[in-house]
Amino acid sequence: MASTIASFANFLKQSRTHAIDNREVLIAGVLYKKPERNSLLWKKRYCVIYANELQIVYFLSLEDFERRTIRGKIPFSSVHAWDGKPNGFQFYTPADHCFRVYTETAADQLKWLEVMQKCIDNAPDRKDGARVEYVRPVASSPAASPKGASFRAKRSDSWREEDPDVLSMAVELADLRSEVTTLKAELASYEQAEKRYGEDALVTDRTRRGTVLDDGTELNIEPREMERMRAIFNLFDVQSNGFISEDDLLDLHAKLGEPISNEDAREAISYMHSKSTTGEIDFNSFMKWWNDDHAADNQTEAMRRYQAKFKFLKARIANPEVGNIETEAVGAFPSFEFRVNFYHTGINNERQQISPWHDIPLYNPDGTVNFICEIPKWTRKKMEIATGEPFNPIKQDTKNGKLREYGWGEMMFNYGAMPQTWEDPSHVTEGTGCVGDNDPIDVVEIGTKQWRTGSIVQVKILGVLALIDDNETDWKVICINVEDHYAPLINDVADIEAHMPGCITAIHDWLRDYKLPQVNKYGYDDKCMGRDFAEATVAETHEFWKLLIEQRGGQATV
Repeated sequence: MASTIASFANFLKQSRTHAIDNREVLIAGVLYKKPERNSLLWKKRYCVIYANELQIVYFLSLEDFERRTIRGKIPFSSVHAWDGKPNGFQFYTPADHCFRVYTETAADQLKWLEVMQKCIDNAPDRKDGARVEYVRPVASSPAASPKGASFRAKRSDSWREEDPDVLSMAVELADLRSEVTTLKAELASYEQAEKRYGEDALVTDRTRRGTVLDDGTELNIEPREMERMRAIFNLFDVQSNGFISEDDLLDLHAKLGEPISNEDAREAISYMHSKSTTGEIDFNSFMKWWNDDHAADNQTEAMRRYQAKFKFLKARIANPEVGNIETEAVGAFPSFEFRVNFYHTGINNERQQISPWHDIPLYNPDGTVNFICEIPKWTRKKMEIATGEPFNPIKQDTKNGKLREYGWGEMMFNYGAMPQTWEDPSHVTEGTGCVGDNDPIDVVEIGTKQWRTGSIVQVKILGVLALIDDNETDWKVICINVEDHYAPLINDVADIEAHMPGCITAIHDWLRDYKLPQVNKYGYDDKCMGRDFAEATVAETHEFWKLLIEQRGGQATV
């Protein structure tokens, strides 16, 4: 007998045929579940709910089902639809452990929800601690049964009904160890500061997270933010002597594509000098400027301009190593020879060419991701990372011997790609039925600033559209620059609609129609999927990229 089942109907039919223990099967079918919390892959499980049981019994294969070789049993006490995956639903155990799964079709999803809810509604009640064969669990979900409620089932009673998931427990243990390590590091940092400045200087600050400078000045800045600012200061300080000058500001801003005027540089340097006690701009005076100037009511126009430029520069270098990357354009623009090359300056000022696709990290230490701008907003020349050339410079795309432009009009968003990702042309996406397009995953950045070609920008993921272009899956990840003034307000697709009404529709329609008369299509019922789905998609393409590198080497071309 085949080891896979194509549909819910087949499995239900087979399960009833082979119900050798004569128990009534209420529902049977295929559910997809993560074997562990941090897994990227969703595994197919063959699941059954028997009459008079509030649990899902699951098997790894049909052969296991026929032999009654049970992989596990998961009790349930509540069930709800879940939009993190198409046809998804989630259920809670009596111990308030949440499981998220999805089915192959919408009809299957509705059937599972209906049957599980009926099982819950028809189950008899029980008293706390009581144990009977078929009962209604006392705890339903965190929302319906808060942890402090007196009528909750005891944890000691709940766990007996649930087979332990060793893999999940191992992942949770690793997470706890990581949290302990972080807390130990923070404690050690605090103890060092306490020894340096004395307990009295810190006791008033224990109710909030902040930082103390070497001269004892207290700043309301998170330690992680302080680390980023230290990295930026070190980039300004090209001589490594602990001080910066007006020329240092001008040079770094120019190198990173955020040039400033001499007037703006003089204004910033003047303000930093006013914070210095030595007459030179060291890290302490640099941080006092950053901490105090935001609260000033009497800022000059030049200072406002510089502050805006500095915020965008911050977004460029969340990872200190990214701050040592610069771009260099060669060839006339536009032309077939035009290229934007990427260079990294390492220790001993060694400058070498790098690949924006392979050598720039996808993830930053704070969990944000990097975006490489190919096409600035309000332009139409189709620039792209040349995945088939050594070092993958950015060039203008060609078709039929001509340089390509978007005839549909200028893009209303910054467009580009995420490094260290790859849409595998051998992988079929479940929601589109199409293979990947053999490119890094695309990004639509909706912030207010226009980035230049080659900019490396720190962004946060908001959602994703599954465009189908020439029968290939062409993901469009919607992101926003973390320093944009909308960024604190927008964290998911719903927030985009709330603060930028019509934005997603405009992006959707532009990408659908830009090839008219050819019209592109979308998977997942034309929906813009949410942040969790988008982050999982990016992580999956990152894994595909790792496989590509393993197969073809660190400078792979496709």
